[in-house]
Amino acid sequence: MTVKVALLKSGEEVIADIKEMQVESRVLGYNLRLPYIVNFSNPVVADGKTTADIQFTPWMPVSKDKTIPIPADWVVTIVEPVDKVMDMYVTNVLEKSDD
Repeated sequence: MTVKVALLKSGEEVIADIKEMQVESRVLGYNLRLPYIVNFSNPVVADGKTTADIQFTPWMPVSKDKTIPIPADWVVTIVEPVDKVMDMYVTNVLEKSDD
């Protein structure tokens, strides 16, 4: 399992179990297993720390597919999620998946 957050060209921040699609050493795209958009609301800055409400919304909710391929040129960057977001995703998405 490689849970990462991908920033897409569309501006969406998508958390998923991400795997590279490669041919030889060239990355052609990524397979996003159980992708969800990360939504933040009600940000509050206090004592130099920012807190916010975090919600996950299914990405491509009308698809029956649990793994969705995307081309590499649609990904701006892929990063490690902060611990709280990682824990929420594992608990609320991965552990409840029948996949």
